[in-house]
Amino acid sequence: ERNRWERLIVFAEFWGEHSFAGEHVAEDEKHLTVFDLAPHKRGILGPIAFIQQCDRAGIEYPKYLGRRNWTRGFVEEVWRGEMEGVTFEGVVGKSGSGHDLIMRKAKTEQWVLAVRAKYDPERAKQIEES
Repeated sequence: ERNRWERLIVFAEFWGEHSFAGEHVAEDEKHLTVFDLAPHKRGILGPIAFIQQCDRAGIEYPKYLGRRNWTRGFVEEVWRGEMEGVTFEGVVGKSGSGHDLIMRKAKTEQWVLAVRAKYDPERAKQIEES
C-alpha cells in the first residue's frame, strides 16, 4: 500500500560509536537512526505505524522493546540499567498517534552521572531534560 503524503518530516539521531550528549568524535563513522516520521499535517506516526513504515522502506530504527506499562517500577528498572535492550542513555516510550501522541523518556543512572561529570550543573540539567 502506498501512502499519499504530500510531505514527510523525518526525525533522526546523528551518532558515532563514541558520541555522547550531542558531541561527536571526528574520526568515528557516523550513522543516522530514524526515530520519528511525521506526515505533513497528520502529526507523528504512532509506534506500530512507524515500525511498519520503516520495515517496508528498509529504514533502520531503534530497537523496539515491546508494549510496557509506564509505571514507577518500569522507570526505576530503566534507571538501574536492569532492563534488557535498554541503551546506555535509556528509553523513549510512545503511545497514541498523530497530534495525540504521548512521549516519555526514562534515563539510566549511569548516563545521568556521566553527563553530570562532564558538564557544569546548568548545562547538565539542560542535557538531562532534552
